[in-house]
Amino acid sequence: MTGQSRSLSDEPASSRDSVSVIIPAYNVAPYIAEALASVFAQRRAPLEVVLVNDGSSDSEALELAIAPFRDRLVYIQQTNKGAAAARNAALRVARGDLVAFLDGDDVWMSDLLESQVAFLQKTGCDMVYADALIFGRGVHPQRTYMAICPSRGKVTPQSLIEGKCNVLTSSTVVRRDSVVAAGFFDESPQWRRGQDFEMWFRLAKLGAQIGYQERVLAKYRERRGSLSGSAVDQSMRDLWSLMGIKAKFQFTPSEQEALTERIAETTATCQVELGKMQLLQGQFDEARTNFAAANRYRRGLRLLLAGCALAVAPGALQRVMRRRSAPPDEEDPSRGSGPDLSPGANP
Repeated sequence: MTGQSRSLSDEPASSRDSVSVIIPAYNVAPYIAEALASVFAQRRAPLEVVLVNDGSSDSEALELAIAPFRDRLVYIQQTNKGAAAARNAALRVARGDLVAFLDGDDVWMSDLLESQVAFLQKTGCDMVYADALIFGRGVHPQRTYMAICPSRGKVTPQSLIEGKCNVLTSSTVVRRDSVVAAGFFDESPQWRRGQDFEMWFRLAKLGAQIGYQERVLAKYRERRGSLSGSAVDQSMRDLWSLMGIKAKFQFTPSEQEALTERIAETTATCQVELGKMQLLQGQFDEARTNFAAANRYRRGLRLLLAGCALAVAPGALQRVMRRRSAPPDEEDPSRGSGPDLSPGANP
């Protein structure tokens, strides 16, 4: 930690279930003011807001953006160490009974803290997360996180492995003692990606009670480039996380079976998404190789048809995929006529 300033009252926390808001910030200067405004507009006011500048290359712009909020922030500066280290730095100074995580480019609805704290008090859970509206440039309007990454049934290690429950970090409120007892976020280099998933999985393995609300309490910003690039990034992140927990944890027989199946499924998804990206870029041989590899993991008629189309009419398939991949504001009337290449898609 290379710098810290505390501008809130230094009086000890006294209110029941007080909340420390933790915001890691890395190159989010264009978005941070909106994120902070949403925090300070909460119906239930937080005890404190801890913002960690994780060695941002846009520090000057970041500090200019947070200037209107500076007297209400605990501001920490450190060299770039990743989101896990940034969250841990905030956890070590946080005084609240609960910690609420918000990424610096996301936004809360005004009732997030009120609703999530009430849920914890009512259920006795150690942690809760919620749904969010997905927004940003080139994003389909009114799509929610849980519509794409659902949560159904009880949150357990196995349901997290199977993808039946998916935690959105920017909607999460958790008892600080639970995270501390679990050993903080893993700062190892292999967890520079997926470290939040690893923490939620670890908490579940340790017996923490995790609940969720199917309410839109946040807004999740999609800003990872093109839609195909975003899908590749997400599928690679999922595979990285699954391989990471495979190497780190012990599993029950049913968890091991679920993990093996999910790794195969996610590997196929990665190869499909890479193939789609390569197809869009005109790398037809590489795309054909990835579609064929995906089909070995999870056979499907659509993948076979895509492989045939790549062999006989790659340019035509590329045009169809370009129409399907166009952002919503650039949609072609004929978009949607092309094949769904998802590994589990039905013919």
